[in-house]
Amino acid sequence: MEFLNSHILSITTFLPLLTMLGILASPSLPLARWVSMGGSVVTFFASLHVWWYFDPQTPGLQFTEIHNWIPQFGTKYIMGVDGLNLLLLTLTTFLTPLILLSVWHVDYKKQKAFL
Repeated sequence: MEFLNSHILSITTFLPLLTMLGILASPSLPLARWVSMGGSVVTFFASLHVWWYFDPQTPGLQFTEIHNWIPQFGTKYIMGVDGLNLLLLTLTTFLTPLILLSVWHVDYKKQKAFL
């Protein structure tokens, strides 16, 4: 559980990127639809994990990740979430499956690119 809590924001951020690679690799549009819906639902559940374990009594950022990115330039990869960002994260990951569901039966040439 400690690994999940310490990397949940990166998982929530980069899981849609992995989903995109799955959509591009899918041979048919129906499979691409299912891959996009599955990835967006898993991302939503990851944001619910953040919501569940977020402590509103703790000031500052939570679920913080700090990693050296390019040490020669002194750049770091830093992520964290506070109360306002938590609402926006949850709203975004909640709306994504709804948007995908709203275009589920729409067929047009570049739907895989949309997904």
